[in-house]
Amino acid sequence: MTSFTSPTSMTLNGQDAPFVPLSSAETQSAHGFNGPCNSAAGVISDPNYTTLPSPAEDWKEPVIIGFDTEWAPHPKGGPQNIVLIYAFHIRCGNRSAAGLIDIMGGEAKHRITLGRLIGKAVIRGIKDGVIPGWPDAVTLAVHYGRGDLAALRDFAIVKRKLDAVKGVLATTTTPLELDVKSGEPMELLPTIPKGARNIKAWDRSNNPHEIKVTVRDTFLLAEAGGQSLEALGRQLGFEKLHLPEGYSYEDMARFKTERRAEFDAYALRDAEVAARYFQWFHGFCRDTLSLPRTPPTLGACAVQLAQRTIKAEGVDIHAAFGTVMVKQRRFSEADKRYSTRGQRELIYARKKVELVAADAYHGGRTETYMTGPVAAEELRDIDLQAAYPTAMSAIGVPDYEKAFDTTTPADFTASSLGFAELTFDTPEEIRFPVFGVRTERGLIFPRRGRTIATAPEIATALSLGVEVKIIHGTIVPWDTSVRPFESFVVEMLRLRRKLKDGNGQDTSESRMVKTLTNSLYGKIAQGVRPRTVFDARSGAMKSLSPSALTNPILAAYITGLPRATIAEMLNSIPRDHKVVSVSTDGFLTSADLGDISLDGPASRETAAARLRIAAALDRNVTDIRREVLEVKRRASEVVSFRNRGIATTRIVGDSKPILAKSSVKAPADEDPNAYMLGLYRTRTYRTRETRRDFMPLRAQIESNADLVTVARKPRINLDPDMKRKLVNARMMPAHLADGETEEMLATDSVPYETVEEALMTMGAFHAWRDGRQRVLKTLGDWQDWDDYRAAGLVRMRVRGGIQVTRQGSAGVLKRQFLRALARGAWGISRDGWTNGELAAWLTQAGYPTTESDVKNAGRRSAKLVEHSVAASPAALALLRVILPEFPSLDLRAVFAEEELEMVMTSLDPNAASIKAEPVQPDIPSES
Repeated sequence: MTSFTSPTSMTLNGQDAPFVPLSSAETQSAHGFNGPCNSAAGVISDPNYTTLPSPAEDWKEPVIIGFDTEWAPHPKGGPQNIVLIYAFHIRCGNRSAAGLIDIMGGEAKHRITLGRLIGKAVIRGIKDGVIPGWPDAVTLAVHYGRGDLAALRDFAIVKRKLDAVKGVLATTTTPLELDVKSGEPMELLPTIPKGARNIKAWDRSNNPHEIKVTVRDTFLLAEAGGQSLEALGRQLGFEKLHLPEGYSYEDMARFKTERRAEFDAYALRDAEVAARYFQWFHGFCRDTLSLPRTPPTLGACAVQLAQRTIKAEGVDIHAAFGTVMVKQRRFSEADKRYSTRGQRELIYARKKVELVAADAYHGGRTETYMTGPVAAEELRDIDLQAAYPTAMSAIGVPDYEKAFDTTTPADFTASSLGFAELTFDTPEEIRFPVFGVRTERGLIFPRRGRTIATAPEIATALSLGVEVKIIHGTIVPWDTSVRPFESFVVEMLRLRRKLKDGNGQDTSESRMVKTLTNSLYGKIAQGVRPRTVFDARSGAMKSLSPSALTNPILAAYITGLPRATIAEMLNSIPRDHKVVSVSTDGFLTSADLGDISLDGPASRETAAARLRIAAALDRNVTDIRREVLEVKRRASEVVSFRNRGIATTRIVGDSKPILAKSSVKAPADEDPNAYMLGLYRTRTYRTRETRRDFMPLRAQIESNADLVTVARKPRINLDPDMKRKLVNARMMPAHLADGETEEMLATDSVPYETVEEALMTMGAFHAWRDGRQRVLKTLGDWQDWDDYRAAGLVRMRVRGGIQVTRQGSAGVLKRQFLRALARGAWGISRDGWTNGELAAWLTQAGYPTTESDVKNAGRRSAKLVEHSVAASPAALALLRVILPEFPSLDLRAVFAEEELEMVMTSLDPNAASIKAEPVQPDIPSES
């Protein structure tokens, strides 16, 4: 059972009128309705309405219904919540009304259907003069609305007509169209009259009205960094209400019972913010962007803007993207007739090239070069300004038909569109290798190896003296007399400048333009790498579809040019300056802008693109470095954890802290920088983050569940990700907020020689951390890990290697020594030593050993493996114990050949005998 509650703030002529729907003619007469608030067709469906308002030429004010549901967790838990109330806010132009639909029971049968909800909102709109009659179409505005929609009684039906986008539900293609008789989705039924493809909304007299419902989630329409409903309210100057002190989101039922007026206002405000924001976005698209329709997402909005700009440049968009339109004739089961539609297909010349280009498409470069406390007079967080839009602006019009193969490295320039499979060998003096190799653990930059790279990266590598051998390469010529994306970027920057306030500060509109500009790259790269997504309509996983602008060839260049530019800049920084980390389009360093060179080929191409943009904006550039680079924040000391993990301990001037939380969610009531620093200082292997996350969308759809939270306690991981080889471990002081200092582990890093070495080290670190249940916090941790790493790498390198126990490399050496001794191998023999004497000698030296250990070393199952001992400090310490008693031990059998020189320099040269050939054991070793 449900009842309708009208908010006291929404009255008619100052009095709360009885809820009796007026006819359209009565509404127009009473309220002077003078504009079409209706469907795109501009038709009022109410049969009593005879005098139609004249629709505008291109745009009609949409009928918007903001919708919000308040619920409480079910006391018994499970996938269903207790719905407390529904709130709606109906708007059309500058007219609005609102209402609450109270729930008189906690069971699913007491819930309302979408049709009933729409009906009640429309009736309220008619009653209060918001609209003249029943519209043919409405927009349902929700914010992260999969919780609100799931609270409807017919969610099981509605969900099959919605699209899953970024974890929420919305209509991105066709509006909600359900059979007015059965409520079933149209495609599941046989022949249905075309006019019946709408939602059945019910009026007070229980009469149905057919309405097309477009669902828009404002979460998908919010600018980057401001996607909460609270942020949208602030943007509108219409703040979301907050819960009173002492109440939480898990305690909404008590809030409703104890403070009903405030509860009602809270629910109504959420619905109103959603409606107002969509109306703002709709007006922004119409009036500021001049778009013919309001897109469902920001990415779709950016695509529409780019397509319009490209066409305005006189560029054939199909030629630029290597596509062609073909007509396809299809049979519609719903209409029982054939229809002909245009279908975009790739031309063969593009197909041949894009397979290699897709493999050359990598993400941004993210590496940590120093961990722990890092101090300098000034550390600067430097960004490559508008990295991806700038790279987009450098793109010309490709001629796919003239693509050619080449193995000549010099053919690949920073200004050319090309890709190649290649091998590379980076000189030792290059601190930051150019080429990334994609692995299951991300992009790794070793000194040598094999990869697929873009032309700008090849040009950068050649300029740095890297040896490059092209195995297979392709160049796609392009016409740069027209740069279609440059026009888009310039137009958006010009618009953003226009929309700033009188002081040159960003406004809601200018920030939105910035977000749209940055969104276009994602649509060009959409679907380039194979990825499956959940399809709410079918309830199955499917491949992510490409966008109208998806192009792997262009996407690879857009990411390749910034990577190459960043590599040049990093390698130009003088060695006496610190480089802490890099993250896609920015890096943290003690170098000033003047220390960073723009002389590399990719940097010159990037600078040229920035200068062209500046010229188009009539902006005079006096400092090219400041045109290309920007210092975002400054500090004099930071604590670096891992990729995208850093906190600031000392700030320079009025800068904000340099902070990256590495996927950790800081509590809302704590300073995030202080929280991350405290978490890093006090963490152990068992440190976990307590959080409640919404259940995944797929699980919610498949189980027909409400939006419930799931308690999680993921383990906190702030250790280095080992994408570089850590070196020079030491303890360094960090300055804390209370004026105290604390010693923390710090490291530098160098590139791995090969990607295989990187993967072995990363695998070994995971095994050490999980096996030892330790984290890297102290020198003791470092020494234990370093020994484990050395022993583990030897085991992986040597076929049939020896298992590494908690005794590490010293344990491996002890076992191998005892096994060689038992066999009379490797140049040594027992010479009268008893089991007890050997065990006592080793134990007294600090290596606990039992007689059984010595006895078991003689078993045939005990493997004796050459080169199985790592030349680690721990192993060398034990070696110094062994050699005085067994000086004939053949070290060539113990260590790998490449480690012998290092072993010898750490020992007394007269203490060991290195034989020309290893002594063969008397007893064959077992594998």
